[in-house]
Amino acid sequence: MTDPKCPMCKSTVSPRSENKAFPFCSKRCQQIDLGQWLGGEYVIASPSYIFDLPLPTDPEDD
Repeated sequence: MTDPKCPMCKSTVSPRSENKAFPFCSKRCQQIDLGQWLGGEYVIASPSYIFDLPLPTDPEDD
């Protein structure tokens, strides 16, 4: 098995027991990732089927 790599800088990551920033190699890489989430660079797409559902109607409109 290969050593885990930091998702930001691709350097080798120490095990969780030795590294408070795991799965990142450092606090710096952890903060960069957080900044990207907060800056809107990452998004979690919602399932497209939600948009295929009919909108609820107001009973007073009938």
